[in-house]
Amino acid sequence: MKNKAIYRLIITTVFFVSLAGCGTFNKNLGIAQSRTGRPVENNVFSSSFPEIKLQVDQELKYLGSVQQLNESPENRISDHADPMENIIEATSYLFGQIDRNNRMAKGVLIRMLVMYGDPSQVVPEMFAKISKNILESGEMKILEEKYQYDLHTEQELFTQKEKRLLVNSRVPSCFLVKQLSIKAGLGNKSRVQVLYFEDVSDTCGDWPCGACLDSKSRTAEQKQFLQGFTDRSYASIRFLKTRTIEDTTSRYVDAEPKMQPAPAEKVRPAPVVVPVAPIEKAPPVAESIKADTVEKRLEALKRIYEKNLISKEAYEKKKAEILNEL
Repeated sequence: MKNKAIYRLIITTVFFVSLAGCGTFNKNLGIAQSRTGRPVENNVFSSSFPEIKLQVDQELKYLGSVQQLNESPENRISDHADPMENIIEATSYLFGQIDRNNRMAKGVLIRMLVMYGDPSQVVPEMFAKISKNILESGEMKILEEKYQYDLHTEQELFTQKEKRLLVNSRVPSCFLVKQLSIKAGLGNKSRVQVLYFEDVSDTCGDWPCGACLDSKSRTAEQKQFLQGFTDRSYASIRFLKTRTIEDTTSRYVDAEPKMQPAPAEKVRPAPVVVPVAPIEKAPPVAESIKADTVEKRLEALKRIYEKNLISKEAYEKKKAEILNEL
């Protein structure tokens, strides 16, 4: 009986320890899974962290996503491990258009690299590639955020894991790529990359991909293609507002009262005598109107006389009558 009681105690202890271990595993796994919850619905990509929302052109079909974890939380779970310590999550989301030759013609690639834990940890070079043929570079302001942009040709655009999304398609030998990138998160360790790309194998012809579309050797046709590419890149990716920001400062913060200056001691000023100019007496209104009428009548009488319509005696007589009215 004693041995059976000890045996039952051991079994019970092992059961609860295992249950606790499973709880820890599920907790950590749940945290890991919650980070990668970025839905794609009707070609709208949404991410809560880093916060971004993109509408991708409906011509580009969503081909899926692939994770590229440098250090997975599932592989380092323990009872004493902090589930938020030094975890790196890297995920790629691919939209593309496959042509008649089963070749990737164009597409949009969204890359999210998220760093959790110690902000001093080094950012891994999972996606970063330094192209040897940068055609343009600079900064763009999109929805109050500054993005670094680069325009370049690329022969090896996809990582090995991203190529899994293209197992049934042919990958061209040269792409023209417009890349938008921004830093986020604690210590700016996280990264967001949005790439629009097109197949330029036929456009480049015999030129090697690294030297294709170089500014010194562009043909008129290539310049026209570059302009069209830029327009198509804007049309294929639309940034959407993730939230509405309402300024309610005045409703929560009282206005600071204005400081009134101290009243100055009143001093009676000396009286100032202002000379007043004499006011000229204006002629009465009635007299002014009467004189104006007489003048017009005299002028009319003179015109009649000059046209020989009346005699001189009649003119002088009528003139005297008009002047007597003054």
